[in-house]
Amino acid sequence: MATTTEGAIEEALLARLATLVLSPAHPVAWPNLNFTKPNDNRYLEAIFAPNAANRVLIDSDGPHQRIGFLQVNVRDGLNKGTRITDIAGAVAAHFHADLKLSHALGLIVRITADAEVGSMLVETTPPGVLVPVLVPFECWA
Repeated sequence: MATTTEGAIEEALLARLATLVLSPAHPVAWPNLNFTKPNDNRYLEAIFAPNAANRVLIDSDGPHQRIGFLQVNVRDGLNKGTRITDIAGAVAAHFHADLKLSHALGLIVRITADAEVGSMLVETTPPGVLVPVLVPFECWA
């Protein structure tokens, strides 16, 4: 369990991702954990990307606005015929605007806008496709 603000933000976002149910199923490559890519190259990749801690209030003990993204890369094998953009859309819908995620440390992480589905990228090694989904968040702590 996280003991810092940054760790708590990451845990809240990843806990939400863990509740996502997709068809077909997509295992998740979690940050800093061993992961073996499936043979079909179909999986999600979670990347926690905190950005800035903004001091908005003059009060020295006031909370800071902490913003950033959770990036979820939707991956699949090349020429599989799956609707990877639909899968990415399902990931995005799971993180809708104004969704509030709570953490045991007493923090609330708010999704500040609907998640953005990026353009499909083709990878050569191993052959596959990737669609990034960016989930913007903020937390006052």
